[in-house]
Amino acid sequence: MRVPFLLQPGATETPPDYASRLAMKSRRDDVAKFCLDFGLDHQGVVDGRLEAIDELAMASGVAWGRMYEHAFRRIEEGLTYIHRDQFFTRPQLNRDRLRICPYCLAEDVEHGEGRVESRPYRRSVWMIDVVRICEIHGRTLVDLPDVGSIGAHDTSIRIATALANMRDLVAKSVVNRPTSLEQYVRHRLQGGRTADWIDALPMYVVINVAPIIGSLEVSDDPSELQDVPEKTRVQWEEVGTNILTGGPAEVGALLDRLNRRFFTTRRQVGGRVLFGRLYERLAHETDDAGYEPIRRLIHEHLQATMPVAERDTAFGRSFDDRKVRSVRVAAQEHGLHPKRMRKVLDAAGLLKIEDDATSDHRSIFDAAAGGPLLRSLSDSLDLKSLAAYLGIPRPHERALVERGLVNALIPSSVMFRTWSIERSEADRLLARMIACADPDRPATGLHPLPKAASRSCRSSGEILELLLDGRLCNVGLDPDARGYMAVLVDPDEIKQITAPRVQEITTLREAERHLSTSTKVIKALIARGHLEARTVLNPVMRREQTVIDKTEISRFQREYVSLQSLSEERNLHFRQVSTDLRSKGVKPIDDPSLLNATIFRRSDIV
Repeated sequence: MRVPFLLQPGATETPPDYASRLAMKSRRDDVAKFCLDFGLDHQGVVDGRLEAIDELAMASGVAWGRMYEHAFRRIEEGLTYIHRDQFFTRPQLNRDRLRICPYCLAEDVEHGEGRVESRPYRRSVWMIDVVRICEIHGRTLVDLPDVGSIGAHDTSIRIATALANMRDLVAKSVVNRPTSLEQYVRHRLQGGRTADWIDALPMYVVINVAPIIGSLEVSDDPSELQDVPEKTRVQWEEVGTNILTGGPAEVGALLDRLNRRFFTTRRQVGGRVLFGRLYERLAHETDDAGYEPIRRLIHEHLQATMPVAERDTAFGRSFDDRKVRSVRVAAQEHGLHPKRMRKVLDAAGLLKIEDDATSDHRSIFDAAAGGPLLRSLSDSLDLKSLAAYLGIPRPHERALVERGLVNALIPSSVMFRTWSIERSEADRLLARMIACADPDRPATGLHPLPKAASRSCRSSGEILELLLDGRLCNVGLDPDARGYMAVLVDPDEIKQITAPRVQEITTLREAERHLSTSTKVIKALIARGHLEARTVLNPVMRREQTVIDKTEISRFQREYVSLQSLSEERNLHFRQVSTDLRSKGVKPIDDPSLLNATIFRRSDIV
């Protein structure tokens, strides 16, 4: 049935509101009864069903496309609606609550035609809860009170009733500016684009997540959205929308800030502790795929920045590529003591939290950089274990590290007190030792390294260096021994290789015979600077020894002579020689009481 009069729909009027105005113009108080009179499906119009809106357009003589453009279409009996290709949830729409701009209504009344009560209409964007400002007049929207038993969709009757109180409505509408979220919603409904990432999210996701993200940024302990004043919620929306507009980079920066905030607390790691209401919303309150980009971003961030364990999950997903580990978790997985492991990582410069007061749960490091070190450390040996592993008697194991024959994973220091050597290093050393030996060589005259060191007066480390350098020929294997003690060497060969060539030197004992004096005099001459000496390593005992070059002995004999030797040369009593020299004014080279002998310079005697 065709409506017997013409009424043009408003510029952005929804089909249910248009039907309500038709009912008002026909002086019907109930839009549902009006639709029944004309054979229209009122609930279908309210739900935005295509057939119902088509029938309304035909009955009113209005182009179908103009009518359908501003409809809120309900999806399959659910709580989701589509408006201008954007998705909204039921709580995001004011289906029962009626908000208007009194200035817009006044203009409708002034410029409209026909019955006054049927002229004003609600704009479709006013139904969206986050839209609070009239875009044209820059003033806040005003709530109209419920009127008795008038239905929620009889909007024209409710507006007509409120026209009598227009002055009060105008007083309530104050100048204000729209939030970033409100501007974004309007812009997107008009077909505009802001940024690829946020535009790829469903509209209802942006509206729901923006205030939650804003609350995390500005508040350490944000409350539930329904428990905060409108002013606070608006602030959260503003901040959250700006972050979402920045895309993954800005959201990731927020997650970093939340991470740093978490590390200042002593709370256990958890999604709610880290990301508050946002995690609860995404993990437990909805499995909607529209939130998937945010879930994925949080999951990747947790995987990259938090010390998650193998058994941990977020949004039901495990962490296959853990990029950050905590000292506590890594110590458990590698079987290491957390205190020592923390010192190792700190010495290697891998700890990201360097405060000693930080717990092992909070001390984190890069898994890729620290993994190889920890795997080696978990299979490493300290000095005592190295000796037991290779069968080395104490204290010969120290020479292996001190001489660099095995590379220490961690050097001994005040911090660590002992070395850590990879097991593979010990295996490699033993393999090199055995490779130098001839298993068929007779063991006669050959001894294990510790005994050979004692017999040759050489250190076991020095002997081992000779062995590994290939300088020892007489090397055998003891079939009844294992490891380090199985390798046999020849002490005589070692002494022959390590003993220095005979040099033109004399010991102090030999110098006594050459100079016909005592050791006491020799030492005094050296101490007083009359005889030059030097210190060398004894080729047999391997101890420092004072020696004198033979050329120095010859020089001293040419330049100096003792009173005793001079008396023997002249075949005179030493007293007579001494009296003769004093009469000629010849004096000794030094105080005889200091040298324990009387020594003259030959040039003075001549």
